[in-house]
Amino acid sequence: MASKRILKKNVNYLFGDLIDECYLWMLVNPEKDDKKATAIVDEAVEFYDDVMEKVNSKDLDNAKKYFGLLNREVEDKAKELVVKINTL
Repeated sequence: MASKRILKKNVNYLFGDLIDECYLWMLVNPEKDDKKATAIVDEAVEFYDDVMEKVNSKDLDNAKKYFGLLNREVEDKAKELVVKINTL
């Protein structure tokens, strides 16, 4: 159970930081169009909701493998969002 709790915390901090970066970019660049940043925030929130639903899943055959794959999925999505934020 400890790994589930840690995964939830990591996802929360990670996606919270990514969303904060988008909002910070919008504040620092008020003259630029913020539609792309808003789209990134929406994508991050949607993915966060999906991941939390998967983490709270009760029917698991191999929990260790499941959470390992889920952790990898979170890392990949976070890298993708960082690239999108960097291209703003």
